[in-house]
Amino acid sequence: MGIQKEHLVEFTEIMSALGASTNLSGEAAATLFSRFANITQMGQDKFENLGSTIVELGNSLATTEQEIGAMSLRLGSAGMSAGMTESSIVGLSAGLSALGIKAEMGGSAFSKAINKINIAVSTGNEELAAFANIAGMSADEFIRAWEQDAANAMVAFTEGLADFERHGKNTVVLLDELGLTEVRLSDVLRRSAGSGHLLRDAITLGNNAWAENVALMEEANKRYGTTESKMQLLANSAEQLQIAIGDSVKGGIDLAAGGLTDFNESAAEFLRNNEFISHSLVVLLTLFGTATAGVAIYAVGIKALSAAKLALASASGVAASANAVSWRHSFRRPQGRLYWL
Repeated sequence: MGIQKEHLVEFTEIMSALGASTNLSGEAAATLFSRFANITQMGQDKFENLGSTIVELGNSLATTEQEIGAMSLRLGSAGMSAGMTESSIVGLSAGLSALGIKAEMGGSAFSKAINKINIAVSTGNEELAAFANIAGMSADEFIRAWEQDAANAMVAFTEGLADFERHGKNTVVLLDELGLTEVRLSDVLRRSAGSGHLLRDAITLGNNAWAENVALMEEANKRYGTTESKMQLLANSAEQLQIAIGDSVKGGIDLAAGGLTDFNESAAEFLRNNEFISHSLVVLLTLFGTATAGVAIYAVGIKALSAAKLALASASGVAASANAVSWRHSFRRPQGRLYWL
C-alpha cells in the first residue's frame, strides 16, 4: 500500500480504530486512506486527522463513513487541482453524500464542475464572468475567493444558483449556457443548490475536526469497552499486521515458492528418466510401513501388559486390606470384648 516504515505502527492502530468505530472494515479503511493519500499527496503523518474528520462528519450528518470515503476519492483529484485542502475535500464530500448523491455518478459529475470552474479561473476565459455573476461576485473577487478557498467558492456558486432559482430564473438554462449540459451534472448542481447551508456547514465541520484531531480516538475508546468490539479490534489488528508485513515478505515467499517448484519439477523429471529408483523407493516405503505397523502393535501390547499388571496389583491390594480387616475382627481378649489393634 506504499505506507512508509516509520508510519506502519501508527497506520495499523488507526485502521484498527476505524474498523472498531465505523462501518468501514480495517482492510477497506486501509485501502481507502492509502488511495486518498496517493491522490491528494497527503502526508502519511495525517492519517489520524483524516480519520477524525471522517468520523466527526459521519456522526454529524445523514451519511456514513463509507459513503464519505467513496465520495472523497471521486472528488480528490479535482479538489487538489483547484487547491482545496484535504479537510475541505472530505467536508464537501460528506455534504454531497448527505444529500443522497452517490459517489459513482454524482462524484464524477461534481468533479467536472470543479474542473470547469478551475479552468475558467486559471485562464480568465469568457465563462469566468458568468460563474462569478452566479456566485454574486465580480470576476476579480471570484478569482481571489477561488484561490483562497476553492471549496467555499464552489459553494458560493451553488448557493448563487439557488438565489437565481428563487428569483424565477431557469437554472437549467443557466447551466446550459455555461456548458454544464449533462443531465447528471445538472441534477447534482441543482440538488446542491437546494441544500441551503449544508455544504458550507459540512466544510466548516470538516476543517474543525481535522484541526482538533480527536474524534476518531474518542469514538474508538467508546467502542473498545465492549467485548464484541474487543474481538473486532483483535481481528482488525491481525488483518492490518498481515497487510503491513505482506509487502516485505512477498519477495521472499515468491523466491522460495519458485525454488521449490523448480526442485519438484527437476526431481519428477529425474525419476521419470530413472525408473529403477522409483521402484526402489516403493519397496523401501513398503518395508518402512510394515516396520512402523509392527512397532505400533508392539507399543500397544506393552501398554496392555502394563495395564494388566496395574489391575493385578490393585486387586492384590484390595484383597490384603480385606484380610487385615477380617483378622482384626477375629482377635478377641479372653473377657470377650473386642479391641482394635
